[in-house]
This record gives sequence, C-alpha cells and structure tokens, in this order.
Amino acid sequence: MEDAADEEIEKAPRKPRGRSKMTKVHARAAAERPIIMLNKHSQPISEDGRVDSELSRFLGTVVKDNVPLTYVNWHVVPAELKKFMWEYTRQRYIIPDEAQWWVNRTLADLWRVHKSRIKKKYYTKYNSDEERLQNRPEDIPLEDFKQLLIYWGDDEIKSIAEDNAERRNSYTDTHTIGPKSLAQVRADLKKKDPNQASPSNAKVYFETRERKKDREYMPTAKAVKKRIKRMKKLISSGKDPEILVAGGKDHGREWLVGRSCKNAGGTSAPSSTDPYVEQLTRTIKESIESELEAKVNRKVQENMTMLLKKLEEANPGMKLDVDIRATVSSDGDDNGTPVTAGETS
Repeated sequence: MEDAADEEIEKAPRKPRGRSKMTKVHARAAAERPIIMLNKHSQPISEDGRVDSELSRFLGTVVKDNVPLTYVNWHVVPAELKKFMWEYTRQRYIIPDEAQWWVNRTLADLWRVHKSRIKKKYYTKYNSDEERLQNRPEDIPLEDFKQLLIYWGDDEIKSIAEDNAERRNSYTDTHTIGPKSLAQVRADLKKKDPNQASPSNAKVYFETRERKKDREYMPTAKAVKKRIKRMKKLISSGKDPEILVAGGKDHGREWLVGRSCKNAGGTSAPSSTDPYVEQLTRTIKESIESELEAKVNRKVQENMTMLLKKLEEANPGMKLDVDIRATVSSDGDDNGTPVTAGETS
C-alpha cells in the first residue's frame, strides 16, 4: 500500500509551455479593437503596459504563420506579404499609420528570433541530418526543413553563424525586463516622476539591469553589477552618472530606447487612414456637436424663463408679449417644449 501511495503522489513531468496562438486576438471584431498609442519615437505604449505587450506577442504569431523560414533574410521577403501583415494587424488594432515602420521592424526581429530558436532546437542539437529529419518540427513542412538543413550545413553559412555567435556571446550588458519594451519602461518612469520629466539614460539603465537577489545569473552579470555600484556612488557624491552608462562603448541610437523610427517627429496625435476610425471619429464629432447645441439651447431657455419670472414678480401688472413666452420652455417640461399661448383644455 505504501508503494502504491508513493506512486500516486509522484508528480507528473512538467509539460512545457506551448506556442502562443493568441486566438482571441485573431478572432477580434473591428468594434472590439483596442487603441494603440505612440510616443514621440512612434513606439507603442499604453497606460498599463498590457496592450503593447499583447501587440508584440500577436505579431509573433502573425510572422510565424505567414513567413516561411526558407527566406535567406528579411530583405527578400516580398513587399506584398509585408503589406498583408500590416493590414491584418490593422484589422485587430486601431493603430496609427506612423506605427507601420515599427510593426515591420518588430516582425523582422521576431522572425529572426524564431528562425534562430528552430535552428538551435532542431539543427544544432543533433549531429547528423538523419537525426534532424527524424526529430523535425511538426509545424514546418518537410521540404522547407530540408532546404534549411542544406542552407545551415553550407560551410560559408556555418562560418558566418560562428562569427555571429561569438559576437553575441561577447555582449554582457543584457537587460532583465523580459518581454516589456524599453518604450514602456520609459513611459512608466516618466509617469512616476513628480514633474512628469523624461527619465535619464541612467534611470533607464538602473530599471532594466536590476538583478534579483534570489536568482542566479550568468557570470558576466558581475560586470553590470560593478558598473551600477560605481554609478550609484557618483550619484551619492552629486556627480552625473551618465558617463558610465554606455561603459565607453558605442551602442547605437536604439540602445536604452528600443526600436524607433528614424523619421519620427514627435506626433502627439497620430493620424490614421483606417476607415472604421475615420467613420467613428465623424460620428463622435457629430454627436458631441449635437449634444453641445442642445445644452446651449436648454441653458438659454432656462435663463429666459428665469428672467421672465423676475420681470413678472417685479411688475405684477405687466403683460408679456405672447410671442416671447412661446419661445421659452416650461419649468416642468424636461423636453423643452414651447409654452402654448392659450390655456390647456
């Protein structure tokens, strides 16, 4: 019995997390689409960080479902296919035209990451093509996977891949924010600031390089910890830590900023050619104008009624013009119906 009990309490092996399908987003109706807001760099941001995070995950499913891994690089992916994915994204989100560059760049990055992970899991892991074919991914057609094996097995491609891997492994200053975007980190820091000031690179660096005490990290994380310690020491002494942020390296314009459009012009109210948005905007505008007009008319009528009452009270014998009274709404009439000249029967 004890053996049987031991078998019962033995935990089943943990099932690995499956691929995100974002079914609800793909099935989203036009009227249910959330609005995507952009910052001055044309990067998506949101009040709680959820919508932009969902958008990135959604784009991951779009590019995996539509772009084969057999393309040598993103530049040779047909423009028609890129346009289709942009239009498909607009059918699931109310997104400004200015975000198209960011969406395309994100699709490209996610496609490259997906291709890299497939290679690591189904190519690098095995020693022969025979093993690789026996364990090939189910969601990639057989002929496509055979093409990938030929491509990845080419000596020149292998040499380039080794150089890229070595360059990547030499990079030690990695962030710890996971799927959260740098644009959202900056937006959150700005919101927390008492003066709503844009955060410095030093603040963004602290926020994105924070290491938890109860978690183990790669040995390279020690260099980051030392830099943070030196930066905090400068701050405590009243000096500017910005000089230490980059660590003496040229990281490029997107470092600590994220994917950003080169031609972004700081538009606070991005435009959109989305027909649904344009119609919705017109409807809302007309509704507001109509409501304001009705409120103004009611206010004028209320003021006139009050004025006439005061005139009657001050001049009991005074007879008011019937035509004037007919244009003023009754006190007890919420609909603003004109007062009739004669008595009701």
